[in-house]
Amino acid sequence: MQVEEGSFVSKMAAMVLTFVALMLLPATAQIFSLPSGNAFVGFSYSRSDILVADKSNLYGFEGSLEFKVFPHIGGVADVSGYYLKGVHEYDFLFGPRFYMTFKRKYRPFAEVLVGLGHENYFDTVDTTFAEGAGVGFDRKFLKLFDWRVEGDYLQTKNFSFTQKGVRVSTGLVFHF
Repeated sequence: MQVEEGSFVSKMAAMVLTFVALMLLPATAQIFSLPSGNAFVGFSYSRSDILVADKSNLYGFEGSLEFKVFPHIGGVADVSGYYLKGVHEYDFLFGPRFYMTFKRKYRPFAEVLVGLGHENYFDTVDTTFAEGAGVGFDRKFLKLFDWRVEGDYLQTKNFSFTQKGVRVSTGLVFHF
């Protein structure tokens, strides 16, 4: 079976490999004495005016690494990818996340992110500044895992057009 670039199988394989790599992070953290934090990987839906003329429904993935910087403040590196026939969008964002923990089960948070938005629109490529802000919460799922629900507002200026959209993500959070 031949798999064409951008197919569902190759996207799922990339998500599985990312998840396995994130699961190996605790061993790496012990070897290199990394600060505490968490890794998130999950499914993401984006409603964006990526096609300039109309809103588009895009599906893909989101993953993030958060390291505790101060009490109730973490530094976040966030990557997301979305796919539609002929369109691939990737966002690479960084910034602070502010959080609280309640009853050791609930962890609401807010974040402000900046970085790069990369878009491939029918083989025309553009990379520009991207910014976003969002909120979400983690719910204790198992001893080392939480379940996350998150919503973000994102904005880029790919192809000289201001593109605004929202993304909603959900998935597993692993604490290290």
